[in-house]
Amino acid sequence: MINTKIINSDCELILLIVDSSYTSIYCKDVETLNQLHTNAKMVNVDSLAYITDDNDFRKTLKVR
Repeated sequence: MINTKIINSDCELILLIVDSSYTSIYCKDVETLNQLHTNAKMVNVDSLAYITDDNDFRKTLKVR
């Protein structure tokens, strides 16, 4: 799954934005992730959920 690949890579954070409205953030650092989640809640993000191995529809991710 993608999350396992991110954990084993040198990448610290991935920010994906699609059509300026759908955003996904993959972040290794739990403290940073929790701060991002708290900030998103404070600005009333419409749909907010943690991405996990169980709910991640992406099987691969290639960013260039």
